[in-house]
Amino acid sequence: MKRSSHHVRGSAIVVLLMGLSVISLTAVTVLGMMLYKKIQDEKKKPTVQIEGNSMYLEYSSMLDELKKQKEILNQKELLLDRQSDRINKLELELQVARKQLEKLQDETAVNITQMEENEKRNLRKLAKVYSSMDPEQAATIIARLDDDTIANILILMKERQAAKLLGSFGDQNAESKQRAALISKKIRTMTLSTSVQ
Repeated sequence: MKRSSHHVRGSAIVVLLMGLSVISLTAVTVLGMMLYKKIQDEKKKPTVQIEGNSMYLEYSSMLDELKKQKEILNQKELLLDRQSDRINKLELELQVARKQLEKLQDETAVNITQMEENEKRNLRKLAKVYSSMDPEQAATIIARLDDDTIANILILMKERQAAKLLGSFGDQNAESKQRAALISKKIRTMTLSTSVQ
């Protein structure tokens, strides 16, 4: 029995050693697997980081592009504001110029009216002067005037005096006769609005 108890003890120790070996092998295997998994995880981390860096770089690039576009838009907006200010300034200048032009037109219209009134007054005076002159003397003087002026003077004269003056004017020479005919035609076609009254 002693032998068998030693044998049992020896067997128990062998079993125990085998169990410890199995546990050790299992522990080494588990540790190896854990180490392998950790190594695999370590290998995967840089990939994730690279992907993260790539996404960061892409977003950063997009953000930079958006900043550039915003700056361009700001510059264009500033340019548009300046142009708008310039247009407003030009519009004001145009309004001032338009008012000045209107004022000048009004003044010119008044001046023209005054000049026309002065011309009418002067033509009336000339008509009186030529009416009081000898028709032959008056004809020699008016021969140097333009046909419109002569027609306006004759319209202001009494018909009898105008007839004598026009007759004397036409008696000077052949050219004067032709001019007298043209002046007569002009008097006939003149309307009250264009003639001096």
